[in-house]
Amino acid sequence: MSFDLLEANLGDFLIFKNGKSSPERADDLAYPVFGSNGIIGRSEETNCTADTIVIGRVGSYCGSVHFSEEKCWVSDNAISCTTKQLGEELFWFYFLKRLNLNQFSSGSGQPLLNQATLNSVECIVPAESDIRIDIGNILRSFDRKISLNTQINQTLEAMAQAIFKSWFVDFDPVKAKMNGEQPQGMDDATASLFPDKLVESELGLIPEGCRVGTLSSIVDVIMGQSPKGSTYNEDGEGVPLVNGPVEFGVYHPVAQKWTIAPTKMSKDKDLIVCVRGSTTGRYVVSNGVYCLGRGVCSIRSKDFPSFANYLFKSELNSLLTLTTGSTFPSWSGPTLKNFNIVIPPSSIIEKFEPLVSKLCEMMASNVRESESLSLIRDLLLPKLLSGEIELEQADVLAEAS
Repeated sequence: MSFDLLEANLGDFLIFKNGKSSPERADDLAYPVFGSNGIIGRSEETNCTADTIVIGRVGSYCGSVHFSEEKCWVSDNAISCTTKQLGEELFWFYFLKRLNLNQFSSGSGQPLLNQATLNSVECIVPAESDIRIDIGNILRSFDRKISLNTQINQTLEAMAQAIFKSWFVDFDPVKAKMNGEQPQGMDDATASLFPDKLVESELGLIPEGCRVGTLSSIVDVIMGQSPKGSTYNEDGEGVPLVNGPVEFGVYHPVAQKWTIAPTKMSKDKDLIVCVRGSTTGRYVVSNGVYCLGRGVCSIRSKDFPSFANYLFKSELNSLLTLTTGSTFPSWSGPTLKNFNIVIPPSSIIEKFEPLVSKLCEMMASNVRESESLSLIRDLLLPKLLSGEIELEQADVLAEAS
């Protein structure tokens, strides 16, 4: 179905209002509080209805666009946006995101958006409200699937961490056998690999057959080394570079810069970890080969990558107490490599690896699907407005996704 387009200004369809100073906030309160960069806390008070669009008004997040499905508070660093025609909120949320509103900001030092500027921004949109509503609902269906994948991954990650903690931190199977009970959640063959005794060690009581060793005795710790800046490019030449959280996605790295003279390299399934600054300890899972800059390291095991990753995650809080530098905390290679851990027998690790690697593969698959859905969603709106894709085709695509 084709539709007519209308040339107008945003103010013909939308109502913009400046937010107000934030009320008292706490994480466990009822309603989200939005600043220019999104949710900044929660409050018992609201100043906006459900289905409000929130636009960053000032600062580095000026022009950012967010959406609240529930009643919320919009702070004075943001602008609330509602529609004159009920039901069009989703369409305008996606339309405003595509506009790159920061381009309309004023102020050289501190970017600023105001209501008058937003009201006067020109737009070309479907003339009929029903069409705008349909487009918004189609685009939202992609985000709902992405949100579902995110929730599934949170559950899978919690399951993987719980298994590691039970086996290798709390020693639940060993304690069960000490009490004459069958370890839960495992077959007889797996249960037989665990001892029925805890013994003293320099790290406290550990299962008989385990030993205390350094992190580097069971995994490889590859500290990054930045190539020369003159070798960088943004054209995809060479190897993608990871130097910190700027290149971190939700689960995998996101290539933004490349280098034609790579130094230290990550491999598929490595855990890439920040080692410098306030983000020390943040991590993503490598999904290929990346050049490791000096801001990161890789945690690697050729045969047991899932065990290596969850081993490091389980020790993260303890490792963070060993950072040096009060204003710029960091880890050195020797600090990480010489950190003492409990090393279980390889026979138990061999049972853990396929169990948890399946969960990791499911998470990676969900991330790939979400990235594909996000790309399709972002391409649909301009293709619909240009007539390249008709509404019925977009609807079928959304249902199939």
